[in-house]
Amino acid sequence: MSPPAIQGVALPNSKEPGYSSIYRNVRALDGIKKVDAPEVTTLFESFERSVKQAPKSDCMGHREYDRATKVWSPYIWQSYETVQQRRNNFGSGLLNLFEEVARVLTTFQHPCYMDGFGGYWVC
Repeated sequence: MSPPAIQGVALPNSKEPGYSSIYRNVRALDGIKKVDAPEVTTLFESFERSVKQAPKSDCMGHREYDRATKVWSPYIWQSYETVQQRRNNFGSGLLNLFEEVARVLTTFQHPCYMDGFGGYWVC
């Protein structure tokens, strides 16, 4: 399904001084669409469901700007499965950093670095 020519519509009487109008997707003009997916209760679950349903579909895109020609490129898309893998890699890296810091702090065996319950804090 290709996107409609106009993707957002300004809600009537929503513009206020100093602010733009509020825009709503043309496919949901009457409000947020309900999805029959009782297993989805969080944003994480929603994303994981999307990965499972359409792993190769476009998920997140960006455009690059050429300063010499002052022209924006077409969108460069990443699939749901690519974004999921990048998220997993990023989270794994954060966990690794945390574990490394914890390992270094525990080698000091100084009371300021351990609370006796497996937690770490610095004086």
